[in-house]
Amino acid sequence: MSEKIFSYLEVHAVDHCNNNCRWCNNHSPFCPEREYAAGEYIPWMEKLEKKGIEYDMISVMGGEPFLHKNLTGFVLELRRRFPRKSLAISTNGFWLGEEQIESYQMLWKLTDILFISLYPNLLRGLKDGGDVTPLLHKITKHNPHLKIDLRQKQTFRMIAYSEEPVEPNTFCGTSECTTLLADGRLARCGLGGYAGYSPNVGEAFRSSKHMFFDLNRKFSKGEFWNWRRRWPFDACYHCDSYKWRETNWKAEKGKRRRLDLELEHDRLAGGRLMALGNFTQAESLFRRTAEKYPLDAALCNDLAVCVSHREPLEALAYLAKALEIDPDHDDARANLRRLRHVLGRGTENARPEVCSADAGVR
Repeated sequence: MSEKIFSYLEVHAVDHCNNNCRWCNNHSPFCPEREYAAGEYIPWMEKLEKKGIEYDMISVMGGEPFLHKNLTGFVLELRRRFPRKSLAISTNGFWLGEEQIESYQMLWKLTDILFISLYPNLLRGLKDGGDVTPLLHKITKHNPHLKIDLRQKQTFRMIAYSEEPVEPNTFCGTSECTTLLADGRLARCGLGGYAGYSPNVGEAFRSSKHMFFDLNRKFSKGEFWNWRRRWPFDACYHCDSYKWRETNWKAEKGKRRRLDLELEHDRLAGGRLMALGNFTQAESLFRRTAEKYPLDAALCNDLAVCVSHREPLEALAYLAKALEIDPDHDDARANLRRLRHVLGRGTENARPEVCSADAGVR
C-alpha cells in the first residue's frame, strides 16, 4: 500500500548558479559546475515507488536549473516516467526576456508550477523597473494552467552554524525539503545535502548521522518513516535556520555573479529559436546579448548565422571577428568558407579578413 510521507522531492538539474547569494540554502556559490541527467535520479525514485513511499510533487532545483543545457529534456524525461506527479521548477528568473521565454515553449507545457525568486542584483537588469507581469503572461500563453509563484526577495534568511549544540525551540521548515542526490542518498534538507562544498558549515553539522538516508542499501518502509519523521535530528542542534532571522540580501564574500553562465544560456536560447525557425527573434536576442556581455567567438558566429541570409557582408564581419577572438573556432571557419563560396569571394583556404571595431562589430 502506498502512503504519502512527504509533500515533494527535490532534485538538482545543476548544482551551480549564476548568482552569489550569501546564506544560500543549497550552498550554490561554492558548488562545482555540475549538470545532471534525469536518468541519474529515476532509478532511486523508482525504488521509492516500489516501496510504496509516495509524494505529490517533483521539484526541479539547483543551483539555477535554467543553466542546464537541456532543461526541457530533463523535465520531459521526468514527466514521461512520473506522469501523475506535479512538476515544479524553482529559479531566480535571470533569463526573463521575451525571446528567452519563446525558446522554452515546450518546457512551459510540461511544467505545473514555476517558482521565481527575484533578487535585488538581478532585478536591476530587467526592463520596466523590474515589472515582469507582461513577461509572465507570455509564459502562461503557452500553458494557461501553469501556476507562477513570484517573489521579490529583498531580504534573505541568515543562517549560522555552531560547534556547540543548541536545542532548536521552533520547528524548522527547511527540514521538510527532502532532497535526492544523484548518488542515491536522500538528505533531510538542502542545507545538509550540499554542506560539504561550503567553508561556512561547521564540522558538527557536516558529520550528522541523521542527515542522509541511503537508498543503495536494503531498507524497510518503517525505517524510512522513522528517518523522515525524526525532528529535531542531530544536525538541527548545530544550525540556527529555525530562528528565521531576516536581513537585506547580500552577496557571498569572495563570490561574483557568473555573467559567463548567463551568456552561455542566452546563446543556447538563441540556438533553440533558430531551430524553431524564429531567426528574427534569435537575432534580436543575440544583439542584446552582445550589448550586455563581453563578446566572444561563439556569439559572433551565432550573429553571423542569423544575419547571413539578408546581410552577408555583416555576417562576414562577425565571422572574421570570431576568428580574431578564437582562430581555432571550427564553426566560424566552416561558416566563413561557406559564405565566401556563396559570395564568390575566395577559395576554401582563403585567409579571413580581421574585423576591427570600425566595421561595426562590438
